[in-house]
Amino acid sequence: MRRCAIWVILVAVWLGSVGFGPGAVQVYSKGFEFAKAGHEDFAFMYYRDLLRNYPISKYREQALFATGEYYFRVSGFRDAAAAFRAFLDEYPDSKESLYAVAYLLNIAQRDQDAVSVQKLEKQIIDLQQVSFVFRETKEITYQSSLDQSYKVVMHIDKIEFYVEGKLFAKVSY
Repeated sequence: MRRCAIWVILVAVWLGSVGFGPGAVQVYSKGFEFAKAGHEDFAFMYYRDLLRNYPISKYREQALFATGEYYFRVSGFRDAAAAFRAFLDEYPDSKESLYAVAYLLNIAQRDQDAVSVQKLEKQIIDLQQVSFVFRETKEITYQSSLDQSYKVVMHIDKIEFYVEGKLFAKVSY
C-alpha cells in the first residue's frame, strides 16, 4: 500500500513537470491573466517560471514567444533575439515563426547588420510563399500570450508586419 502511494506521488510530480499536471496550467494561466490585465512584467515572470520549472510543458511554445516579446518591449534586444532564436530552433513550423523572424529582422535593422537583414528577409519570403487567387492581399492575424495583436499583410510585392496596429517591419521582393 505504501509503495503504491509513493508511485502515485511520483507520477503526479512527473505529470506536473511535463505540463499535464496543475502546476504548468496554473503558471501559464496566471501569466495570461496578468497579460490580459496589462501587467506584462508579472506575466513575464510567470512565463519565465514556466520555462524554467516545466521545460517540456505543452505551454512552452507560447511562453517562449511571450518572453521574446517582453524582452523586445523593454529594449532587451540581445535577450529577445536569443529567445526568438530558441523559439525558431524548437518550433520552426509554429504559426508564430513568421512573427519571430520579423522580430529578429527588426533587431538586425536596429543593429544595422546588413548581412543578417538580408538573410532574414529571404527567410521571411521563403516562409510565406503565397499565391494570390482573385485578390491582391492576404492577411494573417494572431493574438499572443502577452496579449499583443499581430497582423501580417502579404501583397504581391511585399510583406508588412503590424504589432498592435502599427507597422513593425516590411519586406519587399
